[in-house]
Amino acid sequence: MKIGICGDVGRAILAKEMGYDYIEENLSRIGQMTESEFDSTVKGYEKADMPVYSFNGYIPRHIAIYEKSAIEEIRKFSLVAIERASILGGKVCVLGSGAQRKIPEGMDRALAEERFLDVVRVCGEIADKKGIKIAIEPLSKNETNFINFVEEGADIARKSGLKNVGTLVDFFHFFMNNDTKESLLSSKDVLFHTHIARPNPDRLMPIEEDLPTLKKWADTLKEMNYKGAISVEAIFMDKFESMVKERTKYLQIFRSV
Repeated sequence: MKIGICGDVGRAILAKEMGYDYIEENLSRIGQMTESEFDSTVKGYEKADMPVYSFNGYIPRHIAIYEKSAIEEIRKFSLVAIERASILGGKVCVLGSGAQRKIPEGMDRALAEERFLDVVRVCGEIADKKGIKIAIEPLSKNETNFINFVEEGADIARKSGLKNVGTLVDFFHFFMNNDTKESLLSSKDVLFHTHIARPNPDRLMPIEEDLPTLKKWADTLKEMNYKGAISVEAIFMDKFESMVKERTKYLQIFRSV
């Protein structure tokens, strides 16, 4: 399985040196760049010879997704952002946006789901034209009150009616929510992408003591015949270089998936 790391072009050279297969970029940032900034980013990845396989941070923070006006804002943004993701070679865009996805107090849950599905379908239809998949990300209950378990992400993906819309397992959120193997296995048909950080509230990169848990997760993905990639989405503080150099070896357990 391919292993990538979340970041930007500034991390590409070190990631390449450390054996990572790709960078996972931030779609909101890419989509809001000026043309000259984007051109510079493209050239930077070309110089580093580092692919961009996936994108997180889909929806810009200023867009309130449950407002009726949000659909056209998201459509307009997506037309630019997905085009740029395609230029960079992207294959998967992660739809997380936990704070924006949080159902406001007093809002009917069924209405929130309906409006979120409208957002998902707009993103999915635009992405499909570029051969890109959308992965709905279940998040910790500490971050959002809507779509916390992998099976919930899979349910929304299926309700979208789009073949290029699926879900994701972020093993940090999986751990924090006490999600289950059964929830993950039930999502086999629509699991498009994965994220990894250590199974600990600190959300740093995995360390040696995490290996038994990492092996359990890797074995489950293998059991599912998972064909996607896995991205390190961790907190690095100000120690990105040292942490990557010290801890990347513990991720190699996923190479066998």
